[in-house]
Order: sequence, then structure tokens, then C-alpha cells
Amino acid sequence: PAERAAASLKEYEQVKVKKHTAASSLREYERMIARKQLEKGSKKDKDTEGEGTAKIITPDEANTPTMSAASNKTQRWSSLLKLASWTPDSQKNSLTDEDRHVIIKNELSHMAFEPYCTHSKKGSPFESNCLDMLQEKPKADAVANFIFWLANLDTFTQQLFIMERIRACKRLTEITRSHNTAHFRGYVMPFICKDNDIGHQMKDIRICKHSFMRLLRIGGDIMRTLQNHVNNGTTPTKKMNNLEPYWRKRYNEIIKPPLDLFFQQRLFPLTAAHPKLSGVHELDSDWSKRKVYGFYCNAIGYEVKTDAGGKTKLEDIEGFPPSEKREACSWRTFLRYWTKEHPNLRVRSKPKGDGGNSNNNGSSGGGGTRGKKRKAVTTLDVSDPQRLPPLDVYW
Repeated sequence: PAERAAASLKEYEQVKVKKHTAASSLREYERMIARKQLEKGSKKDKDTEGEGTAKIITPDEANTPTMSAASNKTQRWSSLLKLASWTPDSQKNSLTDEDRHVIIKNELSHMAFEPYCTHSKKGSPFESNCLDMLQEKPKADAVANFIFWLANLDTFTQQLFIMERIRACKRLTEITRSHNTAHFRGYVMPFICKDNDIGHQMKDIRICKHSFMRLLRIGGDIMRTLQNHVNNGTTPTKKMNNLEPYWRKRYNEIIKPPLDLFFQQRLFPLTAAHPKLSGVHELDSDWSKRKVYGFYCNAIGYEVKTDAGGKTKLEDIEGFPPSEKREACSWRTFLRYWTKEHPNLRVRSKPKGDGGNSNNNGSSGGGGTRGKKRKAVTTLDVSDPQRLPPLDVYW
């Protein structure tokens, strides 16, 4: 039985490998057919240039990237056209508006000549292509004008526009009660056109969700996020660069004013000017930054205590006037404030030899070796044996 089970398992694995190989070959064959049709469409478009079809113009084909329909990483139009807010001015000025229109039309022509739409997540093809009408030059120009207008908007405005189109598609799906939601053509083709005839033709054209995402270069994660906002009745968070963060506002309004008052009124009167360096003030050597922090906490109504683990805790001082009490900062914030606001304020270093109580030998304490001076090493005169030191000195 064990041998039969092993043989059947081996046969199953072989069949599985064959099916996987066949599926891979089928996908490669479909990609090859789509590539050939795209090349034929490009050649046909070059032959019939100026006869009502979209013209493929590439100002710099090497620098013009193409996007796969099933790609998870989608570069936005604003980044591709170098119109984003974070793009340096040197890169923005490298392209003119005409060059940007050429890049847009080139991308639209690639989308128009593909044989079918592709699922944005799974990569599976559908029966038809929703963007085949872009093979006509006037319609492609109208869509290109809209994409250029959309790329110049900020991200928040673009998200609001996409959410409005998602709401319209959702209402249309509920009205028609369509069961084919995967390839349901519920999104209106976006365009900007001055010709009334082209406008009447374009307003009735609808495309599927996957073609809409590819046309506007929307990734799957962003589309799901915007759909959740539509379903929940919320809006995306707009990033305001001119707003001050909460922690900085709290520091500037609550923490920093008591620190400024303490340093100016209580600490600087205790300092003395440095004898050699101009603009430098020094505290006495009995002070330390830890002592100054404790002095600051006592001035605003707190007492610094350290537990057995070395952690600093602040406790309220009993009987301290509530009107004079302020919010204390942490030890780390105190050090950062001192370094940034008062870099020329320092603690005077202790004099040499002042390391503790003196011992019997006249040297300072703290182990008996820190304050001692090393004896100078001299050469010994070995010619006179009486001048040699005793033996215990060597040991």
C-alpha cells in the first residue's frame, strides 16, 4: 500500500506540473498575440497618419515608460509628466506642455490598440477592450486634454474627482442591477473638448473599472481606499503642510515659556563670564546639569526623585502655590533645550586634584590613585652600588 500511495502521489505531481506548464504556455501565447496585434496597430496608425486615427509621437521613447495593465506599482500622471509638487524645477522645465501631450497620446495609443481589457488585480483578460475608441484622433485628443488638466491638480482634488465617479458608477449598478460587476461599464469616459459633436459622442461612452483605473493611472490600493471612503461616507485626510504639529505647538506654548523664564531670571544670575572666551557664561563647579534640572523642577512645583532602578520621577511639592505651578518637561527635553537655546552656557570644570577628601599621603580620595602624581622616570647610575634603590622598590 505504501508503494502504491507513493506511485499515485508521483503521478499526481507529474500531472500538476504538466497543467502548470500548459497554463504558462497559454499565457505566453496570449501575450505574444497581443504584442503582434499592437505592432500591427502601430504600423497601421503610421501608414494612415492624418486620416482620423491617433498619431503615435514619441519625443523621447527611451524616457517614456509604459505601464502594464496588471502591474501593482502604478506611476501617477503627475510623476510621469514631472508635474508633481516634489519634482525639482530643473526637471519640470525639461519638458514643455507639448511634450507632455505627446507622452499622454503615446500612452493612450498603447491602450487603444490592445485586444482586450485586463483585470487590474488578477491579470486575466476580458472579452473586449473598453478603450478601443481612442484609436480615433479627436477622441484621443479630448481624453489627453483631460489627463493633462487632472495631472496639474493636487492629490486631494484628484481623489475627490475619482470618488465622485465611483459614486456615479455605484448608483448606476444599483439601478441596472447588473450581475457582471467585474467588467461592468459604469464609468463615464473623462474628456475635455470644445467641439460639440465630439462632446455629444463622448458623453455616452462608458468604460469598465479596470480601464478607468488604467486610464487615470490609479493603483489597486488607492482604488480600494477611495471605495471604502465612498461606502463609509468619509473623505480622505488632506495633508496640510502649513499646519504646525501638535507636539511642536504644545512645546512652544506650554513647555518653552517656563524654561525661558527660569534660565533668564534664576539661572543666569548665578553665572560668571568666562575669563578667556567672550560670550561664554559658566556656572560654579559645584553645579551639574542634573542639579540644574532639579532646581528647575523645584521652581515650578515638582521634586525630582530617583528610584532603585535609576528612573527619575517627579512628585508634587506639598503646599506649592497652584498659580505658580507649571508643566515640567522631561530630562531629555531639558538637555535638548539647553543645547539648542543656550549653547554658550556651561558648567565650570572642577580644578585638578579636587576629587574628594585628602588622605594621609596628601593625595585626593576616591581610590587613592586619581589625585596622585606619577614620579618621573630617571636613569639609574649603576656605577656606584650604594646609589641603587633597595630591592623592594623593583618589586
